Amino acid sequence: MYFAKKDYWVVLSYSVVRNPNVFLGVVFLVIFFFLYLTALTWVDRSFGLLLTAVLYLFAALLVKFFSRKISHGVAGRARLSL
Repeated sequence: MYFAKKDYWVVLSYSVVRNPNVFLGVVFLVIFFFLYLTALTWVDRSFGLLLTAVLYLFAALLVKFFSRKISHGVAGRARLSL
């Protein structure tokens, strides 16, 4: 099996590290966590956690409206399962 070879994982890891999309995603994730921790130090904890819950809902709605892969109804679920 090709997955068991050591060279496969080295090449895969190297290609992931060199991928500019992955690098940019990690940079944005670090910026987000830094800003999130900074925001939590400024506001009351209960308000910050409530705002986090609202942001999760907002992100789910953004995915629903801007993703072309999500379909409605039984026919959409059947088409996604193929």
